[in-house]
Amino acid sequence: MRPFAIALVGLALGQPGNVLIGNWTADFQGTTFVRLVCVEGATSPQGTLSIGQRVHVDGEGNVDSVTAASSSTPSRMLDVHWNDGVLSFGINDGPDVARFEFRSLDANHAELAPIFSEEERRQLAAGQVPLPKPFRLTKTP
Repeated sequence: MRPFAIALVGLALGQPGNVLIGNWTADFQGTTFVRLVCVEGATSPQGTLSIGQRVHVDGEGNVDSVTAASSSTPSRMLDVHWNDGVLSFGINDGPDVARFEFRSLDANHAELAPIFSEEERRQLAAGQVPLPKPFRLTKTP
């Protein structure tokens, strides 16, 4: 009976949402440009995301300038899916939906990657705009 109880606790603690639940931020030179809040939902994690209006990357895809994320108007996560350790979701971005993938690196660090459609990738390439590398997030109290 004891091994079964230990296995059951391990399963509960290992549920996908538990590693991502919390408040997460990404900062660049003292400016918080990403705020993500992930909470436990009935069937999958839920949450909100606020990202600066402008996140600029250099030729290698590294962030080199940002504007601050709003702390008063986060966007609710839409179309949330958990697959193989990655939480994918969208947020309303004006008339469009911006897509992201959120993955845990360890208990206090995660990555948030913007996801672009093939058409968006073609447009960025035509304008010689590099794709951004994933944003490194830190769990905050």
